[in-house]
Amino acid sequence: MDLYVDEAELEVLRRAIEALDEYTYDLNGQVAQQTRPFTNTPAYDRFLEHGHALRRMLDEVDPPDRIAISEEQLRTLRSAVCHARRRAATTYDDARAKVPDPAVVADLRKPVQDLDGLMRRPWFMVERPERLPQISDFLNLEIALATTDVLRPKDRTYDEKFHILQSPQMLPADLTYFRRSAEIRGNGVAIALAYLDLDYFKSYNDLLGEVRVDVQILPPIMRVFETFVAERGYAYRFGGDEYVLLLANTTLEEAGRSFTMLRARLAHLHFDGLDQPATASVGMVLIEADTHLTNHEVVHRAQEAKRRAKDAGRNCVWTYRDWRYERPVPV
Repeated sequence: MDLYVDEAELEVLRRAIEALDEYTYDLNGQVAQQTRPFTNTPAYDRFLEHGHALRRMLDEVDPPDRIAISEEQLRTLRSAVCHARRRAATTYDDARAKVPDPAVVADLRKPVQDLDGLMRRPWFMVERPERLPQISDFLNLEIALATTDVLRPKDRTYDEKFHILQSPQMLPADLTYFRRSAEIRGNGVAIALAYLDLDYFKSYNDLLGEVRVDVQILPPIMRVFETFVAERGYAYRFGGDEYVLLLANTTLEEAGRSFTMLRARLAHLHFDGLDQPATASVGMVLIEADTHLTNHEVVHRAQEAKRRAKDAGRNCVWTYRDWRYERPVPV
C-alpha cells in the first residue's frame, strides 16, 4: 500500500523507529545475560528486516511524498509507533510529578501528542500492530518469567481502615508486574482494570449514618469484591464508594461477563434499612500487549468510563478501547 506523509509526520515516524532500535538492542542484551550464545528466531529476523527496511525508506523519502510499504512492514511500523508512544507518555507522566516548570512539562507532552495524531490516522487503525519480540521468544517460559520477579511486590499492604482489600498504593506495582508478565506470555493474554463506584452511596450515609455503613454495609460488599478477584487478581479500596479491580489473564468478552456477574452478586446482598439492592457503575479498560497507554492513563481512562456509566443511568459497565468509550452488548 501507499503511505502518504508530510514532513512533521516523517520526523515522528523516524523517532518511532529509533525507539524500536533501542528496544531490540535492550532485548538482545537481556537475552545475552541469560544465555551465550543465542540464535535469533526466524520471526525475530523478519521483524528486524522490516525495521531495517522501514529505516531506509524513511531516510530516503522527501516529504510530502508517498511510501510504498508492504502489509508486514506496516504492522511493524504500528508496533514501533505504539512502543514509542507508551515510552514518551511514561516520561511525561514521571515528569509531571517531579518537574515544576510547566514549559518543560509541555515540551515533554508534545511527542505524545504527535504520536497520538499518527495513531488516529486511518492507515494505523485498520488492524492491530504486530506483537513486539519478547525475551520468551528466545528462552523457555520459566526463565523468561523469572526476569519479572524483581517487579513482583514482595509484601502485600491492605487498606488501613478495613483490612479486607488491598491498599491503593499497591496498584502501580501490581499493574506493572501483570502487564510485563502478559507481554512475555503473549498468546492474547490481557488484563482488565475496572474502576467501580457504588451507586447512590451518599444515600447510605444519609439513611443509616457513617458508622453503621462502615460496620454493616461496606464489609460485606468488599468481601464480594475480594472473592471475585481471588486467585486471579486484586481489589483495591480507593475510598468509601470507589474501588479498583484488577483481573489477569482475561479477554474483553470474559471480563464483560465477569463484571456483569459481579453486579448480580451485589444485587443479592440485603441490608436492614435499605430497600434497594447495592448496585455499581463500572468503567473498564482492557490492557493488551500492544496497549500504548501508561499505567496512569489506564486508570484515568477507567475513571472516565465509570463516569460515563453513571451518566448512562448507573448500574452498567462501560469500556475504553481503541480510542473509544462504549457500553458493551449486555451478556
